[in-house]
Amino acid sequence: MVQTAPRPTEAELVSAEQFCRDLVEETLQSPLSMDNHPFVRAIAAGKVNRDQLIEFGIGMFRLVFNAQKWTAAAYVQVEDQKVRQKMLRSMYEEETGALTGTDSHSELMADWLEALGCSREETYARSKLLKPHFQAFCDHSEMLGRCRPYWLFRGSISLSGEAHAPAAFRTIVKAMREHYNMTDEKALKFYTLHIPVDEEHTDTAVEIARPFLTNPENRELLRHYVFAQMDMRYRAWMEPLGEIRYSV
Repeated sequence: MVQTAPRPTEAELVSAEQFCRDLVEETLQSPLSMDNHPFVRAIAAGKVNRDQLIEFGIGMFRLVFNAQKWTAAAYVQVEDQKVRQKMLRSMYEEETGALTGTDSHSELMADWLEALGCSREETYARSKLLKPHFQAFCDHSEMLGRCRPYWLFRGSISLSGEAHAPAAFRTIVKAMREHYNMTDEKALKFYTLHIPVDEEHTDTAVEIARPFLTNPENRELLRHYVFAQMDMRYRAWMEPLGEIRYSV
């Protein structure tokens, strides 16, 4: 069923937006946050090797490559055309890079992998068979897009991820230049582009979600899925470090 946002008062909208901002601040302090993650901290210290970087990048390539399909599944639920326009603009940029004069954002990740010595052919092939926790992270993201209300998908993905990306991506870019001798701006474009873009996407997600966050039940639901998504990411990003053990 297509969902139409309720008609909250201005005071309720302000309260809902503050809830989102407070939730972001809480998640940024969490050990599950992107910039606090052991893999990002290891990159910052120059302790991650090439193979580990490539394994991480291949998982991220698959996540970014499929993300707009999941966004499109959420998009079809939206009755408000202004909301659709905001989501469509984001999808168009992610799929084509046309608004920033770059390339599809998955291909920007492939550029980084190529600079690490992983060919595009290898990236495409290996991304089809991810390790279990990275696959679970992608599957959870897809479930949110296809099986949950659009505002919950957009809010969960953004507040658990895009709100975290600027700090983590600044850390990665700095480390790539200092420890990994990567100075090609094209190779780093995925990260440098997403620092400002994800700040904008976070604001958009808050705007989309806040009309639905005027009751405690929906606020708790959003908080639950934000932390569930962060937990999934934490486990996925531990895989390249070899600190996840399997019973197979």
